[in-house]
Amino acid sequence: MAHLDLMHGARAPLFERFGGSAAEAGFLPWRAARRDGQELALSALERSIGAELARLLNTRCAASLAQLAGRQRTVLDYGLPDYSAYYTGSLDDRRKLTALVQSTVQAFEPRLREVEVELALPGHSRHALDVAIRAKVLLEGRLEPVAFQVAALAEGGGAP
Repeated sequence: MAHLDLMHGARAPLFERFGGSAAEAGFLPWRAARRDGQELALSALERSIGAELARLLNTRCAASLAQLAGRQRTVLDYGLPDYSAYYTGSLDDRRKLTALVQSTVQAFEPRLREVEVELALPGHSRHALDVAIRAKVLLEGRLEPVAFQVAALAEGGGAP
């Protein structure tokens, strides 16, 4: 009889499986992030989600803020719309921008649940954002907490 090893993790996203990256078998192992000395050791699943969040928040969709208001997002709306109309010094605009980033993550990163977003403004650019994302990932029937820091550049530009 074949011996089965129970692995904790999740299936790799389709494009990662096409690319033949670390997830060549199509499976991303999971273990909670931990500190190894001074460095934070992330699982393959966390690295995959972090890379997708960087791609997502540094891609600009063609739809305007007005076009996205009140309708469900589709794959054609992948990324953030041009948010330069928001003045990040305004508390009201920062709330709107936070909600926009949160709804974008919820729409395009289905592995995350209970998404919370906080924005910080780096001093070097009026429209660049440092995004802190706290969420949970569903693994084997339980929710595990995860956290990510993503730099979103004003002009987009793809994943760093």
